[in-house]
Amino acid sequence: MTPAPVVAYLIASDTSPGRLTRLAAVLRAGSPRGVIAVRHDGAAGTLDLRRMHELDVDLLETTSVERGSASELMMLLRCIHRLRESARFDWLVLIYGSDYPARPVAEIEASLASADTDGFIESHPCEPPASRRGTPVQPPTLRYHYRWSSPRPGRPLARALAGVLKPHLAVAVTPAGVRVGVPAKRSPFQTPRRRPLALGIRHNPLSAPEAERSPFGEGLECRYGPASFIVSRRVVDVIDASVREHPELVLYYRDTLVPVESYVHTVLANDASISLRHESRRLELAGAVDVDAVLASGADFAGPFGPDAAVLDAIDARVHRA
Repeated sequence: MTPAPVVAYLIASDTSPGRLTRLAAVLRAGSPRGVIAVRHDGAAGTLDLRRMHELDVDLLETTSVERGSASELMMLLRCIHRLRESARFDWLVLIYGSDYPARPVAEIEASLASADTDGFIESHPCEPPASRRGTPVQPPTLRYHYRWSSPRPGRPLARALAGVLKPHLAVAVTPAGVRVGVPAKRSPFQTPRRRPLALGIRHNPLSAPEAERSPFGEGLECRYGPASFIVSRRVVDVIDASVREHPELVLYYRDTLVPVESYVHTVLANDASISLRHESRRLELAGAVDVDAVLASGADFAGPFGPDAAVLDAIDARVHRA
């Protein structure tokens, strides 16, 4: 019989301390050997550190980051690196503070012991903008094939918005404010013989011309999908190594929108040495929650759950306290 693997749960939380503590408690009850690590947004409230210690939770960061920003991606990469360096585990599960396990935690871990893949991540191709004028640009293309920046200081916002009337310009309103986007220049390095993720740029990628170039083309496909994933330790090594070996890709993503939903997907999809399943094993919720539907979905986790504790009470009664 294959022993249950050691699973690390990385929780990115901007929810209330009480909700985060409840999630950590149900994970610990179902995974006594597991690793639970938390990045908590301190602006959401102060954690009970004594309770975190009782649950053997590693608190990685209490920084605040803007949802959808480059700082969110960098936070995730830092946490993955710290967890990889400090803990022994076989699988890494990335979830959010508003998520909750929809199956018994021990059952989730047992299923990973027999998994015939290196990871579970929902990933879709992200096509570049069409060359023909008038063709609608899809939202993922706008996010990851455009370079986004704030309007220049002293430049009236009306002038920035007026730029949308010109071809190839776009405007997005983000939590950090208005952003103006332009298509990234196509990379001139279009050789299919280049190794995955290695761009043909050997000098400072921050210099103006190269910073605007798109790294995508032959040999590197842009991908996107939900941020949550479940991956093996081997895949964690690939993600962590990508930051050191290909900083130009991280630099490119700093000027995209919601890079946390594309960077990891792109890195993994372009590595032929690993096998992946096109699923995240997480059920995305919207609106009123039907507990029966959540439990019948077969998903490992579901979220985001709202503030109604009665929904989680119902899940606990039927799943975690049976």
